Amino acid sequence: TYAKALQGNKFDHADRLFHDVKETWENCLNSPSDLKELTPEWYYLPEIFYKRKSLQLGERQNGTVLGDVVLPKWASTPEEFICINMR
Repeated sequence: TYAKALQGNKFDHADRLFHDVKETWENCLNSPSDLKELTPEWYYLPEIFYKRKSLQLGERQNGTVLGDVVLPKWASTPEEFICINMR
């Protein structure tokens, strides 16, 4: 993938990969250097929130192994998350 090609044919450090909606939202609110863009896929493609089994995204310094994106408590599935955001 392009992401891997840009990082020497491996994924970026696990602590810098997108993993948690709430954590990312809070970082953007509280850190002027943390800028993110919501791509259109956030509003129609639930697959972007699932990790494919073959992808090994690594482990964060706190021991968290990266898997599916952690959604806010008000959304139990990526499909529900997208439906709520489309309202």
